[in-house]
Amino acid sequence: MLFDITKAFCFLVVFVRVTSSLSVSQRNEDSSLLLQFEKVKSQLAALEKKVNIHCDSNGVGGVFVNFTSVSAGSFHVLPFSIDGDDYLYLPGKRSMVYRIRESHLRGENPLLTPHQHIRLPSDSSGAFRNADFVQVGQRRFLATTHTRGCQIHEWRGSRFVLHQKISFSDSGRVSPKYVQIGSYSFLVFPFYSKTEEAAVYYWNKDEDRFVVFSRLPVKGGQNVEHIVVGNRHCLGFPLRSWDPETFGLSSKIFCWSGSHFVHHQTLPDGNKRAFSMISYAVGSLTYLVVAYHYDRLLKSHTKAYSDIYVWDSSQQKFTLIRSFPTPVATELDAFKIGNQQYLTVANLGTDNTNPVASTIYRVEGPELTVHQEIQAIRIYEMKSFSHRDKTFLAISTEDESHPTSIYRWQSP
Repeated sequence: MLFDITKAFCFLVVFVRVTSSLSVSQRNEDSSLLLQFEKVKSQLAALEKKVNIHCDSNGVGGVFVNFTSVSAGSFHVLPFSIDGDDYLYLPGKRSMVYRIRESHLRGENPLLTPHQHIRLPSDSSGAFRNADFVQVGQRRFLATTHTRGCQIHEWRGSRFVLHQKISFSDSGRVSPKYVQIGSYSFLVFPFYSKTEEAAVYYWNKDEDRFVVFSRLPVKGGQNVEHIVVGNRHCLGFPLRSWDPETFGLSSKIFCWSGSHFVHHQTLPDGNKRAFSMISYAVGSLTYLVVAYHYDRLLKSHTKAYSDIYVWDSSQQKFTLIRSFPTPVATELDAFKIGNQQYLTVANLGTDNTNPVASTIYRVEGPELTVHQEIQAIRIYEMKSFSHRDKTFLAISTEDESHPTSIYRWQSP
């Protein structure tokens, strides 16, 4: 019903636009009629912006609509595929892997079926758990971090079995990142820590496990982004101070030299607390978005702006091209539907009572256009995934007592 109303509204918008433009092009002598069309067009444009519906000249633009949910709350969401089957991993307190398959049976979730509980240390808070999917040759793994380290489970036929444990001395929150460069399979661990530097592990075939490859002089971050520009592979670390009163940590980029990672660039963001970053390509250009959730100069979470960089091939570095408002931004995601690139920004907000809009943007070159906003309390991440040529959006919150919501893309 919601989508039918949206579709009808957009057809009206397009009809008024076209009729108005025809009136102008034909120099319609009835000025009162033309003024009426312009007035209606202006009112519809304001309403279109208010309800966050995008209507393009070719008809109605698609929107995400609430489809289902699962009771298991989680800060993070990890979609992955194995042998043609799609899965969704929620590494929260319950640490559950769901199989994605549509069901029309009464009483069943229409999309997600519990597949396996991943056992992790019982004292772990879901806030400290994150995961990444790893593939080394034909072998598949789940790497899940927790308060004391990382557990790596290997896929064996139909289930995951514990394969390796990695211990950390002072990890705090950490998001593992799997990076494949040539024949090297890396696991990168950035630490939100005063003492522990980011660790890079690689798959040692002889030892049949991940072993330490190197340390990088990076402290005070919990995320890392694998950036690919042409044949260049880089690691981007969004950094933030561990001391609320002490800032000055700037995000850093390290690039692969062929034998090790070397520092390539420092981003000029020492007055803001960077939370995450993501890269994507539009045509021949590579963009990098850095999400911030606090500005020291403004002394504000809600007035913080996030930055968009573009790779400058002449200078061989990322250059800042614009900023945009993001109230307490946390996680980012980038995905395509058809040929259209989208960017999601999860905005956490500052309290547990008032909903805050998290935003889905249409990426149009260096410009971002608000496509849709989703209102909820304490959204932590919006992660896209696909199943049978359909696009979904999993929305997790900072409160693990809240269910994880699944939105489905509706197109005309």
